[in-house]
Amino acid sequence: MSVKNESGLFVLNILAVLIVQGILQAAAWQGKINEKDSASQIAEKAGRKEPIMKHITLYDSPVGILRIVTEDSALTDLALDCDEPPVTGEYSREETPLTRRVRSQLDEYFSGQRMDFDLPLKPKGTEFQKKDWAALQEIPYGQTRTYKDIAEAIGCPKGFRAVGLANNRNPIMIIIPCHRVIGSDGSLTGYAGGTHIKKYLLELEGVKVD
Repeated sequence: MSVKNESGLFVLNILAVLIVQGILQAAAWQGKINEKDSASQIAEKAGRKEPIMKHITLYDSPVGILRIVTEDSALTDLALDCDEPPVTGEYSREETPLTRRVRSQLDEYFSGQRMDFDLPLKPKGTEFQKKDWAALQEIPYGQTRTYKDIAEAIGCPKGFRAVGLANNRNPIMIIIPCHRVIGSDGSLTGYAGGTHIKKYLLELEGVKVD
């Protein structure tokens, strides 16, 4: 037998082995996965992590309709629904234990019964923005800080303008309280939702606003 024929037989033998392995794996999977399995069960059986599910619900607040977005068991966004772009990609409108917690704590906040939020947060942004948002969460209920105060708190004393831009990009309003940051002269300055909302939130917390 020539070398060429031997090579051809070797290739055919390899292909036959691969086909048999494929048939055996298919048979195994047929018994392993059925149509009643959930997405998480199928992902687990396939050795993959379950895809991150985004949940979006709306909350009717005194300052307008807020969009609550949770992802990977954390709150990622809380903003005025009218200011947000249309939702893209896969998501669910179903309530979850986390979205119910968010609603409950917002109810308590707006009724004056809650001063601090206890929720898992996962805002998306640059490292500088995340440092800024972390500093905002250190401002106590009913108190204010200036943009310069925040800049100094994050180790960037001349970066008060950058702080203002980071505040404007805050994806989780109220809970990350950028409304508690005011101008050095006591003015409300800007606010993504409008200064009338900023004024309402500060007055709700007992801050006197001129």
